[in-house]
Amino acid sequence: SNYIRAFTLNRKNVAASLYLDKLQQLYIQERKYALSIAWTDTLLLYYPKYKEKAALLLNAATTAEIYLKDKQKMHYYYERLLHEHPKLKKEVKEMIQYRLEKS
Repeated sequence: SNYIRAFTLNRKNVAASLYLDKLQQLYIQERKYALSIAWTDTLLLYYPKYKEKAALLLNAATTAEIYLKDKQKMHYYYERLLHEHPKLKKEVKEMIQYRLEKS
């Protein structure tokens, strides 16, 4: 994919984080959920201060829970979201707590 190529060639460029975000979204659309999670992890590894990190973690947790049925990954992403973004809206925190307790 052009997104992978752009990331590979421009890893040090912060704009490459947008390529990875787009790539993980495309893999979700193609129902390649494991690949989506893999590229999410790559984005988080290379760009730990990514501006849309909270949304990315929420998306990864939801993907792991609903499509991959992977409770361990779901817990990892939800707990990381709660830990790294303590100022989430009350409703979001309650939803995450409910999902963690339910699983």
